[in-house]
Amino acid sequence: MQNTHCANASADRHGIGFHRGPVRKLQSVVLIAIVCAALFGSTLHATVPVDGAADNKALALPSIGNNSLRILTPTLLEVRLINSKAADPAPVDAWNFINASGLLQILPLTEFLVTANGLPVIVQSVGFKRRPAYAPLATRDLRIENCIYLQLLTPLADNQAVEVKNLTGNLWPASMQFTATVDPLRISPAIHVNEEGYVPSLPKKAMVPA
Repeated sequence: MQNTHCANASADRHGIGFHRGPVRKLQSVVLIAIVCAALFGSTLHATVPVDGAADNKALALPSIGNNSLRILTPTLLEVRLINSKAADPAPVDAWNFINASGLLQILPLTEFLVTANGLPVIVQSVGFKRRPAYAPLATRDLRIENCIYLQLLTPLADNQAVEVKNLTGNLWPASMQFTATVDPLRISPAIHVNEEGYVPSLPKKAMVPA
């Protein structure tokens, strides 16, 4: 309401008040729209990300079967798959690497072939993470995020085309591809420090959740 009164008062001072007929009412609306666009238009456009298509959809509901390869660091890859499971005691329908005791069953390195520009890259170790990505209470629609982490022996170089294949076909079919490019400007979930708006020489503190 305060913005409307200010707009009306400003318009009245310039002789284009809302009470002076339909033509001047339209002029007032157009004038206010132009002012708002000038003040806020550039800010709104500046907040829209333009790169990292997969990362920019972090708030989108993942679909079962979605898969992707993300380059976290030059030596760490994230192979991601969205799947589901029926109600207990049914197991997860894919990538069920956790045994009945809740312990991770170590994946053999021979399951994976990583290539960069067509040349093989040695996988040094394998890790795994699983968490619910979507689990509504009203209607069962469980969607699970599964991530296999591949630690590489040698770092990848910028702009290399990376692909991860499953040599045995036990983890995913050949038709499912995990590819990505080592973009030097890629979005990463790793911790970043930004000194924008702070005096660089002064001490700073940050909180990182466990």
